[in-house]
Amino acid sequence: MGLYAEAEPKLLEAKTIYKETLGENHPFYANCLNSLAMLYMQLRRYKEAEALKLEAISIMKNTVGESHERYAYFLGGTISLYDILGNYDKAIENTLKANEIIKAKFGDQHMAYIDGLFNLAYLYTKTKDYKKAQAFYLQSLTYYRGQFADYFESMSEEDQLAQYTILGYRFDSFNSFVMNYTKLFPKENHQQLLASCFDYQLFIKSLLLNRSINTRKAIANSKDTALINTYNRWIAIKQQISQSFRDLDLQGSYWNMADMEKQANSLEQILKAKSQGFASNKELSYKDIQQQLKADEAAITIIKEDQALSDTSYVTEYVALVLKKTDAFPTLIRIASSNDFETTYVNDYINHMYDRVEDADSYNRFWKPIAAKLQGITKVYLSADGVYNQVNLYTLQNPVTKKYVLDEVNVSVLPNLSYMLNDTKSNSQYSAELYGFPDYDYDFTKKVSAPVASEPIASSRYGLFRLVPLPGTKIEVENIAQFLQNTKWNVNMYQKELASEEQLKKTVSPKVLHIATHGYFLKDIYDKEDKSFLGFEEYKIKSNLLLQSGIMLAGASKSAKDTTNSVAQDGIFTAYEASLLNLSNTDLVVLSACETGLGQDMNNQGVFGLQRAFYIAGAKNLIMSLWSVDDDATQILMTEFYKEECKSYTTIHC
Repeated sequence: MGLYAEAEPKLLEAKTIYKETLGENHPFYANCLNSLAMLYMQLRRYKEAEALKLEAISIMKNTVGESHERYAYFLGGTISLYDILGNYDKAIENTLKANEIIKAKFGDQHMAYIDGLFNLAYLYTKTKDYKKAQAFYLQSLTYYRGQFADYFESMSEEDQLAQYTILGYRFDSFNSFVMNYTKLFPKENHQQLLASCFDYQLFIKSLLLNRSINTRKAIANSKDTALINTYNRWIAIKQQISQSFRDLDLQGSYWNMADMEKQANSLEQILKAKSQGFASNKELSYKDIQQQLKADEAAITIIKEDQALSDTSYVTEYVALVLKKTDAFPTLIRIASSNDFETTYVNDYINHMYDRVEDADSYNRFWKPIAAKLQGITKVYLSADGVYNQVNLYTLQNPVTKKYVLDEVNVSVLPNLSYMLNDTKSNSQYSAELYGFPDYDYDFTKKVSAPVASEPIASSRYGLFRLVPLPGTKIEVENIAQFLQNTKWNVNMYQKELASEEQLKKTVSPKVLHIATHGYFLKDIYDKEDKSFLGFEEYKIKSNLLLQSGIMLAGASKSAKDTTNSVAQDGIFTAYEASLLNLSNTDLVVLSACETGLGQDMNNQGVFGLQRAFYIAGAKNLIMSLWSVDDDATQILMTEFYKEECKSYTTIHC
């Protein structure tokens, strides 16, 4: 809470008590000195902090001995202080000594030892000994990846996200090191470093999403009846939780929801532990990706890092690692080093899209540096990061040739490059489920369409459009149904009150799932102080990223008011609910709605929103929108899309 001034007299009083009761040669007294030193570091009283830390280390040395782990921990506790003071040699000396003790006592797999290796990498970077830093980075990250492999699979998704939050920044630190080292010494041979960077990107970008998907696949393919029954119980509880998100009776629902979440996490841990034997945990490298490439193809992973310029300022840097079939190692391309990239540049691009005017700058900003390295390449597999999740590369126009990227190269945007290794076997059953023209005003309790008297409060406050009918979606799904039926597809079409979330939740792996309706993404939810939105209590919607985007189905107008009524079929189908669908054999999901491709960008983990949710549910390919879309124009586009697809009798390779 930052109450440092109030803390000092308390710690000084405790210091006096320890001294008088236990004496100055007691470990508890040393602990108190160390706590006081940490306080003085916050107050920038560094010399006093150093004196206290040295006294504490001396006490621990005399009381527990130099081979004790607590002595090692006190030595390691000086690193942040000596980093601030710029005394890197002393920090390295203490870290090496501490690691020697920890290794002798617990072995080289202990987290304290691994953290020590990582700290050495950071400290050697500070002393500009980049070769030593590289060695320690690679050693520590190898251990961290091993820790993930040993324990990550059996954690619940909630625990996995928490663990990633703790350890993920270490891989970001390595990315920053790679960017800086290769920039400072461009003539050195960095091939192995870039290969390791590519490999770690494969690992870290697939860490959360792929494990969720692979666990579900492993369970479905296990033929273990007990395991599948446990999975179905887990899904049922998660669906109950999704319904309770709209219950604002905190006295009655909070503890029930907490109990359900505890049950779900417990079942999830059981599922993951039992399904590990069915899942593949092979460590991937750039060579695995390279084997999938054809001679005219390339794989690209975008990396974004905020590079510190000082204690108070930073610059955002983007690079790309490009891999071709004949490359011995990946190649690094520098795209930009500018804070304008995520503000002015991306806003310019979005404004040009909305205004439908020619954009002479975005191609050069977002694609030209990459395009220069793609001679002879006709298809690119791309794993995005940062603003590249907000830019449709196909829409960028080369100001010189006047061609769009779409005309120059086929870009396949993947959640992560390991998707290239997935089983691409297509669903042989030509079935489609189509949703369109929902009756947003339908009241399921009264079984009648009852228009809402006034526009929902949240619509104007959060920039959502009023839920007006979309007649173009009626034409859209009817045209699509006709094209598909003419080519012998089995089609189920749901309109008006039948286009409901209850019906959508019954979906079981059609080859194609098409939904034409309103979509939403609450991009500025954290700036608001409303107690509820769309019937969700504030803390619930802010703490769960998959509640912040979704689609509107039948009955949504009534629920879109800031009401507190919890109903099973509210018409607001969130990304959280989408993640629980069974789309394990679905080739294509089309979300023909506004901003369905948007979500909260989480560094290295992609977009948390509908995109992620439908991938978790099992969809192989997605077509989504980054912008608000015109009803009539979308109807024409989708009609033409399916007309062409029906000619080839296959689904698009997204």
